[in-house]
This record gives sequence, C-alpha cells and structure tokens, in this order.
Amino acid sequence: VISFPKCGTTWTQEMVWLLKNNLDFEKAKSTYLHLRFSFLEFKLLWGDHPPEGILDDIKKVRESTSPRFIKSHLPLELLPKQIWTKKPKVIYVFRNPKDAAVSYYHHTKIWHNYVGPLELFFEGYIQGKGPPLCCQTDC
Repeated sequence: VISFPKCGTTWTQEMVWLLKNNLDFEKAKSTYLHLRFSFLEFKLLWGDHPPEGILDDIKKVRESTSPRFIKSHLPLELLPKQIWTKKPKVIYVFRNPKDAAVSYYHHTKIWHNYVGPLELFFEGYIQGKGPPLCCQTDC
C-alpha cells in the first residue's frame, strides 16, 4: 500500500489485510497493524539514532515469506527497483490534496506540536515541506 501521508493508508491496510485473511477480525483486533503490515521506511524516519525497540522493517520484509504486506509513503522513484521487475500487487491510495493537507495539519499539531496558523502550514505543505520543515517560521 503506497500513499502520501494522511490519505487513508491505515484504512486501506486494514481492508487489504482482512480481505487476504478471510475477514479474521479477531486476529486483526489482537495483532497491532504495524506487526501485520511492515512500514518500509519507518526506521529511517528516526535518523541515525532510532529509539530502542524500533523495528527494522526492511529486514523484516526481507525475511518474510509471501504474501508480505508492506506500507510506504515513499515516492515511486525511491521505492526498490524490484517493484518494476517482480510486479508485486500495489495499491496506490490518494485523496483530494486539500483534504489531505487539512488532515496533515491536524496530525502535525498533535504529533509535532505545531502551533502556527493553518495558512503558514499550507505554504510549507504546498512547497513540499513536511513536518517539521513546514512548521518553521521561515517557510
């Protein structure tokens, strides 16, 4: 499942996993989504010093057997080249950019402590700057 952040990725992950697992809601409820679906670049989001216990999802993907469930917010050009040669099933999720921006704004307020105005956030968002870059006063 590939998408820009805040475009319905989590909903899509749940639907895909449930469909592929015969609608096993009990197993879905008892197993965290991040354990059922690897987040390809998650460890990279933490930089050179991820906190203790952060999963190495790239390693997990390499060691997993098929079918593998993978999530990514990377643009296509940064995904592994095998995506074009092995032809895996890919679901690309998109959302109206205005809706995604508003959702991302609220996400940034909660998770990145953004306190600036919506207009300033949108300026950074339109320029392609994500948290925390969109939250600087010099956007």
